[in-house]
Amino acid sequence: MLDTPGSRVNVFSVPAAEELLAILRSIDFDVTRALVIRSGKPRSFVNGVGLMLANAVKTEEDASRLTEPVRAAYTALRELPIPTIAVIEGSCFGCGVELAMHCRHRVAVDVGDTQFYMTEIVDYLFVPVFGATRDLPRLVGLRNATELLLWGMKWNAFEATAGGLVDACIDKHSRDVEIAEFVERVTLTPFRPTWFLERSLDAIALENKARIALLPLDQREVHTSCFELLERSARGLDDDDSARERERDACGRSAMSTQSKAAQGFFFVRQVADGRCRVGPVETPRTTVELHRVPVLEEVFRARFDPDIRIRSVVARSRRDSDACRAEDEGGFLDALRVSLAAPPTMVVEDSLASSQVRELPAMVDALAHVSVGTDETIWTAPVLVSVFATDGPERFAEVASREGERNIDGRDPGALIYSLLERVGVRVVRSRAETRFVASTLLDAFAAPLVRYVARGGRSHDAARALRDFGFVHTPRAELFGRLGPAHRVLSRVDDTFSPAPFITSAVVVSLLAWARDALERGLLAHPSIVDVMATDLLGFPVARGGLCRSLTTESVRAILTKSASLAALVDPSTLASAEEFVARGKPIYRS
Repeated sequence: MLDTPGSRVNVFSVPAAEELLAILRSIDFDVTRALVIRSGKPRSFVNGVGLMLANAVKTEEDASRLTEPVRAAYTALRELPIPTIAVIEGSCFGCGVELAMHCRHRVAVDVGDTQFYMTEIVDYLFVPVFGATRDLPRLVGLRNATELLLWGMKWNAFEATAGGLVDACIDKHSRDVEIAEFVERVTLTPFRPTWFLERSLDAIALENKARIALLPLDQREVHTSCFELLERSARGLDDDDSARERERDACGRSAMSTQSKAAQGFFFVRQVADGRCRVGPVETPRTTVELHRVPVLEEVFRARFDPDIRIRSVVARSRRDSDACRAEDEGGFLDALRVSLAAPPTMVVEDSLASSQVRELPAMVDALAHVSVGTDETIWTAPVLVSVFATDGPERFAEVASREGERNIDGRDPGALIYSLLERVGVRVVRSRAETRFVASTLLDAFAAPLVRYVARGGRSHDAARALRDFGFVHTPRAELFGRLGPAHRVLSRVDDTFSPAPFITSAVVVSLLAWARDALERGLLAHPSIVDVMATDLLGFPVARGGLCRSLTTESVRAILTKSASLAALVDPSTLASAEEFVARGKPIYRS
């Protein structure tokens, strides 16, 4: 039973590896027919350990030495002479996927929290070290392996079964019976390893090499190194020992890079931001969600099936005037979300601001919502505003905002409940204290403003796209979020190396984002710089290889940018330049301001 003490998720640490080794060595094979590995935590199978080990890597040799205990445990599990079955319920990330692949058989429990995700390249820019580059192509094929490992694709229990990563998808309510039946079946059937065969390896290789060529220069090496390992495995070019050695060496090189170290640090930025946004631990109860003309969010909920979250689409006339509704629909934002808890107190999130109030806030048409929490005895209301953005990245992004001070009833915070619900279905979420507009909307404006000026002055949008890519923006916000950008938005995500990067455009964008961040923090719209960093990365695609927006903005780096102030003046307004100059004069990083 996997159960990391004192943690809400399982981490396969070195002590856990040593404990597993001891268990495996104590097995009496005369009386033991099979080994079943399950989690003692309801929402986590294994959330990884590779990041902690990678943080400790200082030399290429460290990658081998530090990971040896975990690799030894995985190898012993793989070589066990009896059937081994991983029962995956909850998040299965990084080395958790690798642990499952070292078992002969895998079954996944079909709940929303069961999610397979390879974090190493996408989030931390280092090659995995526990067999993923060898085993993924053999189980799911080269195409799926590259989507999972290089490009951040996530699979639920059903998708993992269809793709060949797991052998069976079982129902939550009959899991024990189905697991027992599966164990009985595999103990009576000789094990025959399977190998996923693909005929289009050359085409897959060309396609992925072309995608890698569109990445920023400082990210191409790790992606190329990882893909080469995947391709060698798919073509059967290495035996197991050679594959392990190649993977270990690639992990050591990549984990030491400056970009990977910065990306590894961003994990802890997320942890801090989550603590500031969550406002205490909140578990989402059994919930019914009514979606009022919300196609983006409805797609997210349905993609992340969870028996505790019931989806019911509702077509209802908004209480707001038709002009405001049309403005929201054209922007593609959340129109209404209704949430009802199955047991008291009930919570409802719905449109409830009068038309007169909407007209007083003409800019805030992204989304308007209201939360009511009540029991038979009391009714209490407080506004909570929700906006969902679809990005060109692998995740949806949402902002949950309160227009008044946080209030609690029976220990419940409505904003925290909405935050937890959206997070549970795979949405990247932050919380804010919006005044007249969503903070995310002002962030989009800050990003777009220098680009608008550049194009308006005759600059080529292709050159701007090249400059953003070279800086590290892997994905930029969807074009429809940039209504003011005109035709330039259509090429922001299409980069061609034959174009020259636009001079000064990334400097102007960074200065504009700095002014936005300082304003949002000084006015209390965002509670902590870590939330700024998460928003910039999740909504804009600000590169994790730079460790986050605020962390990368040192007084020295901004001072260097301001030496180009004559060129910047054409791309940013005077107040933005003044904010950057004041930041340099103060001499304090944003995290210490």
